Amino acid sequence: MAELFNCPACGAGLDYDRAAQPDNAATVECPYCHNSVIVPAELRPPAAMSVETRPAPEAQPEATVRVQRIKLTPQQTRWIWIVILVAFVLPSCITIGVSLLGVILGIAAPLLAILLPWLLGAR
Repeated sequence: MAELFNCPACGAGLDYDRAAQPDNAATVECPYCHNSVIVPAELRPPAAMSVETRPAPEAQPEATVRVQRIKLTPQQTRWIWIVILVAFVLPSCITIGVSLLGVILGIAAPLLAILLPWLLGAR
């Protein structure tokens, strides 16, 4: 038995016959606009059920994770802080210091070029 539905692109009426479609195709071609149209789900036959069915997996208890904290001695803690300071803080301070020195010299160099001859005796 042919079922009727409309093409979403051009609005033409399309006939869908379940028995005539090979492998229960989910798409048909519109003979007017040649658009590939998906057949509405309610017109398609239900999907074939799998012969082999697996039972639903039973709920398994969640695995618990135990986290063991490491106790550090004061000397180990001190060394960790030293490594952090040397690896991260000191390079950052050096970079900032060099950048500021460059800015200061960039401002001071033209001023010294102007004022130095005057200060040395070009009075």
